Amino acid sequence: NRIPSSIVAALTHDIFINGCQFAFEIDGPQDTEVGRLYPDSPLIPLSHCLDAYLSNG
Repeated sequence: NRIPSSIVAALTHDIFINGCQFAFEIDGPQDTEVGRLYPDSPLIPLSHCLDAYLSNG
């Protein structure tokens, strides 16, 4: 049950190159930003997470 590499490449391209995870509008009453869902949790840039991971490795 292996997923073909072409499917993995297509999904990776869509997510990281085309930006399907962040290139959309928040416009409906049911849509909300993550900051409103978790107001007490600070948003940390991915680069900070990577730096922390690399310094602990």
